[in-house]
Amino acid sequence: MYQSSFFQISDRPTPEIIDLLTEVTLGTTGIRYKHLDTAQRVYTVDNPLFFHLKRRDKVLANLTFCQRGDNWYIRYFAFRTALQRTTDTKTEDKSNNLLKREIEAFFQVAFAGDVNDIKVKNFYAFIDPKNDRSKWMSRNFQFQTLAQLSTQTFSRWFAKQSPRFSVVEVPDEETVAMIRDQFENHAFFFDFYLDKDPVAFIKDDKGQILAFARLSIAHWHIESLGGKFGSLKAKIVSNTPVLNRLVNPKLHTFSVPDSVYVKNDDPKVLEELFQSIIAYQKSNMLIWWVDNTEPLYLNVQSKVKWGPLHPILGVSPVDIVVRSADDSFVKLKKPLYVVGLDAI
Repeated sequence: MYQSSFFQISDRPTPEIIDLLTEVTLGTTGIRYKHLDTAQRVYTVDNPLFFHLKRRDKVLANLTFCQRGDNWYIRYFAFRTALQRTTDTKTEDKSNNLLKREIEAFFQVAFAGDVNDIKVKNFYAFIDPKNDRSKWMSRNFQFQTLAQLSTQTFSRWFAKQSPRFSVVEVPDEETVAMIRDQFENHAFFFDFYLDKDPVAFIKDDKGQILAFARLSIAHWHIESLGGKFGSLKAKIVSNTPVLNRLVNPKLHTFSVPDSVYVKNDDPKVLEELFQSIIAYQKSNMLIWWVDNTEPLYLNVQSKVKWGPLHPILGVSPVDIVVRSADDSFVKLKKPLYVVGLDAI
């Protein structure tokens, strides 16, 4: 069984862990932002295990794992500001060595099945390839980049809700089964959230389903929009009436769909679904984190009018990194199942 003189394990978030997670600013060289929903969302994380370093009354470092059978997703990877300097460079120091030694020991024990009696087969995470601290984790713990997600925006100045649009706030068994049937063959599929979030539909006049997606919503505080005057740009955008309809750095609200299905991969129906979602949630934009090899995305990518933010922001890549017990998990043979909550 794992034991450490430094790190502790908990299956519940302590106030000290929440304090760290809400303090952390994400991003290093580009856009820098904070999640504003973390204090509430941390309680909804699926089967969590909080691996954390505590000194006196503060948690200095935390890795939160979502235990999804023998595939564990690394949900949070956070360090107090004082430790961040040791993790975003290639130079070694005592703090860096301690962190590496303790985290590596945990990985080895988890692979052996001595954490919660589960032999972990794969650890996986989503990391920003431009984020130095995320790259530190990947570089130092033998994670392989197997594939990429696209961070695809969709935006409208004045979104309109289609009359064919509807939402089921609490999914029933039939809805859950429908989503499972569509996505259960994806890599790392799990069904924890399928009955916990609203599901949006586009249906024809006979009630036949043309499209659906699960719904989440996120709120960020954007501290910098990147570049030399990133903080100043964020302040200017916040106070510009037209621009802040789409991006409001003080309180940036956006929709997050996942498990997206569109009959016959029809790009017009996808636009109808996405525009209705942002009108329904009053967000004016959404971010769809989707595997680059997802057939729907491949088929509609060049045919959808993604909106005014698309030419400005482009499509940012997110690396899917994995560390396997036997180092044999070389590539994903199927698209990865992505839940929007994992990215926010």
